[in-house]
Amino acid sequence: AAAAAAPPAAGCQARDAVRSGRFESAVVASLQVLLAQLALRPPGEKTAELLLTGAPDDSGSEATWWMVALVLVPQYAGLALVVPVLPRLKLQFFGGDSGKAARVQSLMESTRAILTFCVTSDLGKLADAVGRRPLVILSVLCTLGPLLSLVLTSNLYPYFALFTLAGAMGGQSSPAVSAYVADCVPNQDRAQTFGIIGALVGGSLMVAPLLGSYIADGFGMTELFRLAVAIEVLAALIACVIPESLPESRRTPFFLSALSLKKAQPLLDLFETGGANLYSLALFRVFQSIAGKGLSTVTFFALAQLVSFNDVDFGVLIILYGATGILGQSVLLRMLMRCGCKEMTLLMLGQFATAAQAGGFLLLGPFPSKALVFALLAFAPLSAVADPAFTAALTKGFGEDLGFVLGVFNAIDGFTSFLAPFVFSLLFSVNPFYPFAVGCALHLAAVGPVVAMLRQPSVLDEDSESPASSP
Repeated sequence: AAAAAAPPAAGCQARDAVRSGRFESAVVASLQVLLAQLALRPPGEKTAELLLTGAPDDSGSEATWWMVALVLVPQYAGLALVVPVLPRLKLQFFGGDSGKAARVQSLMESTRAILTFCVTSDLGKLADAVGRRPLVILSVLCTLGPLLSLVLTSNLYPYFALFTLAGAMGGQSSPAVSAYVADCVPNQDRAQTFGIIGALVGGSLMVAPLLGSYIADGFGMTELFRLAVAIEVLAALIACVIPESLPESRRTPFFLSALSLKKAQPLLDLFETGGANLYSLALFRVFQSIAGKGLSTVTFFALAQLVSFNDVDFGVLIILYGATGILGQSVLLRMLMRCGCKEMTLLMLGQFATAAQAGGFLLLGPFPSKALVFALLAFAPLSAVADPAFTAALTKGFGEDLGFVLGVFNAIDGFTSFLAPFVFSLLFSVNPFYPFAVGCALHLAAVGPVVAMLRQPSVLDEDSESPASSP
């Protein structure tokens, strides 16, 4: 709350702490150093202090991007605490039947995806009308509800129901979060800013999963779930006190229309305005979302079956993914951008790396080893640069419709995610290696739209302005 009340002072304190070397722990130290280093810009750039201290001077808002980061870090930390124990919990609930567990998981995620698809574009327009903060709070509540059910009952059906129904409120991937950041940061700094936020969230993923595994072993799952709920409540309280990023002058009216052909007209107008590149970004998102959602449904079950992964193994794997994500979205992303790589090039590199990583799991057939699973993390840093690059490319060239744009692409995620869990769980039931082969092919297919974008400029070009960089 104090940091939210005085964002410039908080930024100065962060820089002073970095320069003096006074840190309370190694993890905090590394994140603060990372944040300070990424905030440094070449002399003469008028946005040199922006990455650390907040919004442009003409934004008319006290909001800064790191305020929403203060919400995201505990939100994802609370969720990450319980992630390592959920596969075992689900397997136990279904009597060790991994096929049934995967089918229920796919049903839950597909139904959630349908609900998300139905509401997320309206949530984006609602964020343009009432502001970003109410939707950020709603996003935290979507995480809190399912975790609270784990505290109250050992029956997992309430968890499945709440997790599914959270899709009707947008889930964790609220368009308001990206819109909040875009409100505070100009075009040229967005890729790095989204990378820093990804690194901060990755920092929580470095610590929380392994900590959750040991808490579950030492104190029991109930205590673990209580701790996770307490952290989510903290995130909700922080979300309630951060300032609004969208000024009243930039808000647009909200109309909730019935499901009809008329409702598609704003969407058609949007894509006509955005040009061919917006269509290419949508196609890219389709391939990436199908592969990502499908593999996330079956990977833990596949690793448990193929190489006998346990809770600690899952915790260590998630920690290392968090660490490599920090490396990719901060150090590697910065290096590539200094070498002249733009968003489209970063997207292409990230997809090649992700495809190689998915294809590498096929080697578990002839070489069933846990060491091979961890060795494939070598591709993760380059894979991690794709997400901030995509978000930065998507937020360029749109003013009052920014929330709607992000909501539409969240709807694309929901629509493609409807089919992916079913298809990938079916593939898994036939052969546990089939999902990785299909995932690899889809990530390679996503390179095609990126190549098309490299050949054709549009409103998503590097020099286009946004409301964050002009009055």
